Amino acid sequence: GAAMGSLRESEELEYKSIKSFFDVLVDVQKEESRNEDGANAMERHVVFSTLDNVRGLVQWLERYKAKNNNSPADDINDDLLDMKPLDDGGIVPHYSGKGRGGEYALSLIHGITDPWNTQEFHKLPWGDAKRPTSSIIPGVAVTLITLPFLHCNFALSAAPLPTTSGGRTTQWSIPVCLGDASHPIDMISVSDLKYIVPALFQQREKYQGRTIKLSGEKITMDEVAYQFSELFGKDVIYSPLTLEEMNVLDIPEAPAFAQMCRYLASSYADHDVEETRSILQTCGREPQSFQDWLLSHSDEEAFAKVGLTLDATPIHCVTVFDATSIRGKSVIRGLLADTRKTYTIRACICSNDAPYDSKQAQELEEKANEILSIDSEHITIYYVDFDKLHSCVSALEGAGGAFAVTDFFSPHPQLP
Repeated sequence: GAAMGSLRESEELEYKSIKSFFDVLVDVQKEESRNEDGANAMERHVVFSTLDNVRGLVQWLERYKAKNNNSPADDINDDLLDMKPLDDGGIVPHYSGKGRGGEYALSLIHGITDPWNTQEFHKLPWGDAKRPTSSIIPGVAVTLITLPFLHCNFALSAAPLPTTSGGRTTQWSIPVCLGDASHPIDMISVSDLKYIVPALFQQREKYQGRTIKLSGEKITMDEVAYQFSELFGKDVIYSPLTLEEMNVLDIPEAPAFAQMCRYLASSYADHDVEETRSILQTCGREPQSFQDWLLSHSDEEAFAKVGLTLDATPIHCVTVFDATSIRGKSVIRGLLADTRKTYTIRACICSNDAPYDSKQAQELEEKANEILSIDSEHITIYYVDFDKLHSCVSALEGAGGAFAVTDFFSPHPQLP
């Protein structure tokens, strides 16, 4: 629809389509009731997946502000008051059309008047949304479910993008604009819907005429980035575009997406984790966490395309400095005990260029033999002077990994 006209026109088309559906539903129900004298007319319960009517909310906030002489109120956040409409007058049109359609359904079937025309400015229009409301059309009930940010978006437009340096990918950043990294965002897995919707059908009386703002969890974008890093073993960070940067992206929907991100990061996008969990528990389920979703979708093509699933160059040779220390020997034993791969170890023993007497030479040999006794087949001894860079070069050349440690109390030469 957006390609055929403005986004605001697409909003209208979506709203009219939803309105037509519910108009036809009511007509069919009334016709069946007349033909069957109401006795055998089929009962219908519609669970409609919608989104918030952000345009209605912003207009309501503007009226609220005007009523209070443009002064902010203690009980109403004004973090959306300066959201300017798009050039065509739309405000998050891909949300608002669905939201208006859901509001129309509740008005038509349950007699719930347009919430944005309310004059009760002391509370948000959805403040009583937890009360079930009987249908005014016998045999028909509607329940609206409002979805938050979906986990699957991270395999689509919100997939981490690689950052290259010197021809190598060094970091991945999540490019969505969802506010501060520590701000909790409501999210849910679409797979939870296969349990939620049947549960709502089973409890029609409890949920009819309701708007349920679903959420499986509240999670920060820092936590999302951490889960990516943990699973893929890559450096993934949350590096959001600013609203201004999003607004000028080279896609027609960019301004609407910028509005959407601002809304999702606001206090008005709050969803109900506890009620969602309560619904799922009637099926013996818990909401799927982002961590579980990511684990079960780690093979998504989007993650492969950006290089998250590529293994780093495998490490087979490791240089261990101060190999004779307790820590050095522990690392050597741990690497050689790893059954996932076979390591070769370059065990570095502290030495220097000065001549040794026989006692010192014997001590060095004993240290070397102690290390070699762990596994002489996979350990090579390197004598290095840790205070001279060139002395360490041969021990590091060609090694894919290194373990380094310092000893604060060991003797050292006088620094210049």
